[in-house]
Amino acid sequence: MMAVIQKHRADKPRAGKSTIGFVIVSSGIGGMETYLLRLLSRLPVGTRAVVFVRADAPGVLHSELAATGAVLIYGGLGNAHPLRLARLYWRLRAERLDAVVDLTGVFAGITLWVAWLAGIPRRIVFHRRSTYAFRETRARMAFTRFSIALVERFATAILANSRSALDRFHARLIGRDRRLGVIANIIDDADMQPLRPRAVVRTQLALPDDAIVLLHVGRVDPAKDHGTLLRAMVSAMKANPRLFAMLVGPGTDRLPASLAGLIPPDLHDRFRLLGNRTDIADLNHAADVFVFPSVTEGQPNALLEAMLCGLPVIASDIAPIREVVPARAHALLVAPGDAAGFAAAIHACVNDPAQADARRYRAEAQRITAPDTILPRLFSLILPDH
Repeated sequence: MMAVIQKHRADKPRAGKSTIGFVIVSSGIGGMETYLLRLLSRLPVGTRAVVFVRADAPGVLHSELAATGAVLIYGGLGNAHPLRLARLYWRLRAERLDAVVDLTGVFAGITLWVAWLAGIPRRIVFHRRSTYAFRETRARMAFTRFSIALVERFATAILANSRSALDRFHARLIGRDRRLGVIANIIDDADMQPLRPRAVVRTQLALPDDAIVLLHVGRVDPAKDHGTLLRAMVSAMKANPRLFAMLVGPGTDRLPASLAGLIPPDLHDRFRLLGNRTDIADLNHAADVFVFPSVTEGQPNALLEAMLCGLPVIASDIAPIREVVPARAHALLVAPGDAAGFAAAIHACVNDPAQADARRYRAEAQRITAPDTILPRLFSLILPDH
């Protein structure tokens, strides 16, 4: 059955010179959705934004997305069913778009093809991951290859937030197709300043004054490897009674039994399982060490935010993380899945100030994520006459 399209507008929608369409999976909490929220709030005055959401119903970020003045349209984008394609075609035509930016990566092919049929002059795919977000069955991979072929045929720009994504999905175009480009995530340094004093946040979380706090931010997902995270944290916490741990992100307040069972009963009171939070900057500044054992990423937004907050970071040795960590520090990265290696790095970081300082990369994060550097290049691709 074809999903019912729901259309939502803010109280004061933008009326403007250019109309840009964006395609996302949902309006829930995730890297793609957070990135779009930041981008919408920085569009030039006079730009009208229309957000096509594959999900059929609003998520928790709906109100914030709508508050930017964007139009949100839900449902009707799920597959290649002829009725859905027809509905998408007429919707794109009706919105009179100057550009469409599909943030769903390898699944953008059909949208960009229909946008081409609808006469939209600028058709951009923006990869937010560097690996596939699904189990690679024969049927799924066949569809994905078909979709990537459509992307390469109909996109006017093929963007990613990491070189790793372009290497993975468009290897045959590397070095010979000018449509390819890497555009980093935008994070305003000012957004990473705390709103509450560190001591207040720690008191509210019932953390002892002398606690050394380990922090991880990320949804419960195999890509984030919470198994390795918890094994490393538990090992380090057993050796150091001052260590406490905070886990933040969707699902962390209701860990599945396979993960919850990794926390011994005698350590339960030293874990803070916080779920979704909007005060990430405050939590970063309340913590002492950021631990990030992901096995796959696009560009690691949570890691960059921790770096901007000045936290020492212990991260996995994967290509997207190597892209954001200074080359001099690559030797400090830990092999993916190596819980003992992460535990040893935690031990070194909390016991040796020089080790902690060697893992602080604030200046690098500022250079990579500066909106004033990133946005002009992005807007030149998606906005007419910019």
